[in-house]
Amino acid sequence: MKTKNILIAFLFIGLFAYPMKANSVLFESPTSLTSVNNIYTEFNKGWAEGFCEGWKDVKGDYSLCPLTPLAPLPKINERSDSFRDGYNRGFKYGMCEARGGRCTK
Repeated sequence: MKTKNILIAFLFIGLFAYPMKANSVLFESPTSLTSVNNIYTEFNKGWAEGFCEGWKDVKGDYSLCPLTPLAPLPKINERSDSFRDGYNRGFKYGMCEARGGRCTK
């Protein structure tokens, strides 16, 4: 029992004594994290809206949209800050999913 307590104490101390790098994810500033996410914001909004509209185009205007899949990264000829590029890809993908086909993002 005493050995078990000593082992737990060493593990507990080891967790807090382990040196971490200063540029670890835990120490990222909020602005650096949000600046990366802002790149895909408009494209993702377009993807979500386009997917739902593509689904409704096949299933009917009053159908409920399923959960929107994660948006892919924009292709080389697409702009990451373009709502329209995300919408167009999402619309095509939503139509394909509604038909039950083999769809690629």
